[in-house]
Amino acid sequence: MTGKAVRYLIFSFLGFSSSFFVIGGLALIEVYSGYAFYSQMVIFIVPVGAIISGVGAAGGYYVGAIILDAKPTAKILFNMVAISIVSYFLLHYAVYLLLEIGGVHLSYIMDFFTYLDKRITDSSITISVGHASRDMGGLGSMGYAYAALQVVGFAFGGVMVYLFLKNKTYCDICGRYYDLEWQYTRYYGENDQDEFLKTVESVAKAFDNSDIEGARSIHEEIKSDVPIENVHLRTEMMLERCPKCECRLLSFIPSRYTGGDWNEIGELSWSAVFPRNK
Repeated sequence: MTGKAVRYLIFSFLGFSSSFFVIGGLALIEVYSGYAFYSQMVIFIVPVGAIISGVGAAGGYYVGAIILDAKPTAKILFNMVAISIVSYFLLHYAVYLLLEIGGVHLSYIMDFFTYLDKRITDSSITISVGHASRDMGGLGSMGYAYAALQVVGFAFGGVMVYLFLKNKTYCDICGRYYDLEWQYTRYYGENDQDEFLKTVESVAKAFDNSDIEGARSIHEEIKSDVPIENVHLRTEMMLERCPKCECRLLSFIPSRYTGGDWNEIGELSWSAVFPRNK
């Protein structure tokens, strides 16, 4: 058996293992407690439970890609999304096999597709506000739309795992993922605009001179004792290294806090690869 075939088998084993683990766990919880985590929705249309379940189901492929240094490709994306969608149906099948009525397994009473149809059409929505909740009754044929949202949620969970992997720095020359050596984050208050701009300028000069340690020292020495309620700006600096060729990627990301989230200031951000021993 070739090395490529062995790598593919390991990759597939890890991918299927996470799926079976998630399916088994969710099925046992549902059968013995009646709680179907994957069916949880937010504002009726956001399948949060399904998305989280999909992330878990595809997580094994992420682990496999990291261990084997497999570059994120369309094929890996397909595998992640496919295993997430398949996990949704296998989860229903696992519940079908485990359920009993009067001590008799449900599989002896009806076939799986009949069960799945009844499960979908008999689905109901419970609205919870604080400690109060109200069951809105069965969905009937609309249950299929509800089920479709769950399938989409599982699929989106697989896409999210792929995006996590895609966001990791990959060395195309060596075929390895970069390792994070260090990362620093510094915060600035609304009155620290001048200090913020000075930091950006000083770090940029060190960067122009290929002085990684100088840039690090400048950024590391900044005090970040700004009360959280006054935080307005931040700067992030990180160094990643290819474990094989030892090339280093230095990134500097200034951000502004607006609209309840951090937004990168693209015109002040930069990143560069430095050869070994630079």
